[in-house]
Amino acid sequence: VNSTSGGSKGIVGLCFHLLDDIEKDFQINYEIQMKEFLKVPIEERKNINPPIKKSLLFASDSSKAGMEEELEINNGVGLIFDTEGETISSNSNEKWGDYSLLLRKSLQNEPYSNKRKGKDKFILECPKLSISTTGTFDQILKVIGDNGIENGTYSRFLYYLYKLPPKWTNPFTNEKMSDDFRIVSSKLKLAYDKFNDPNFIFTLTEEQKVIFNKYFSEQLNESLLWSDDNISSILYRHGLFAVKIMITIACLRLCETSKNTFDKDLFEGINYVVNITDDDFRMVLNLIKIYYTHSSILFNSFDKKEFVVKKSWKETTYNKLQDRFDKQDIIKISGKSNTPIQTWLSGLIENGTIKKDGKLFYLKIKKKI
Repeated sequence: VNSTSGGSKGIVGLCFHLLDDIEKDFQINYEIQMKEFLKVPIEERKNINPPIKKSLLFASDSSKAGMEEELEINNGVGLIFDTEGETISSNSNEKWGDYSLLLRKSLQNEPYSNKRKGKDKFILECPKLSISTTGTFDQILKVIGDNGIENGTYSRFLYYLYKLPPKWTNPFTNEKMSDDFRIVSSKLKLAYDKFNDPNFIFTLTEEQKVIFNKYFSEQLNESLLWSDDNISSILYRHGLFAVKIMITIACLRLCETSKNTFDKDLFEGINYVVNITDDDFRMVLNLIKIYYTHSSILFNSFDKKEFVVKKSWKETTYNKLQDRFDKQDIIKISGKSNTPIQTWLSGLIENGTIKKDGKLFYLKIKKKI
């Protein structure tokens, strides 16, 4: 979430209450195991590993070694909620805390390995780490890093940009927003317990697959006409995000089966092949369109190091061209060489944005972009 300073981003920090019931269960299990451990004679304890408390909540200001340890304890699964993007970026700038590679691997669920001094090789086959953070544009720049576009850090996040009009909020209200999150906690606990079962298979219908592929294919072709080639990595991962969001919603829908209760008995006899409903499918695609728009706006602001709704060189050049133009006009306006311009022109012709007018000239069909 990208917003201005004081823009009410702090609510994200309350999200950790969604895990209250899960974390409570971890604590109870840890205390039971510790009691059993303490019953063992002191001399015998030296040969037994003490209980380790699990937690899905990870510290955002952890070192790389600390992050690896937390993932190892929790079978490669974890969550980070932080209202200040700087917390993550400050560690990424320190040699002892730089876990950017680990983050990229975990956010993509790719295998990660590292040889730690004095220890065996550390391997995570399928790490699953999710991060929810907020910040101003400058903070987001630091989180992504100077090479964030090229190394894939940028494309591994969803972005939502907003700016609230200045408004005073009553600080003396008795309303506790954290209570709203705690109410949902028990429902998520049930979903967490049940959907850890690897036998659940989520599927799309053949018609949904056709619509899905058609949308992302058309979006990719359109984006490459007007943006830097790196925009493609964002779209690829938005496709993955879309599938993950559909699965998440499907899990919550199953929990709401039968009069919107969360009775564990509802899960008995459920077919383990779960179809994504058409309504949820369309809703997620619409949601992804919004995220992609926001990601694209932020993407085009990076080279200026300031947040402005900035058009790419392709859009700027096209809008400055006369209705009839040649390749030299493009070179003068854009400053680009012949090779990328020729590729771009071919795409514009194929897309129906322009057409040839003799051997050297082109005519605009779409006047402005």
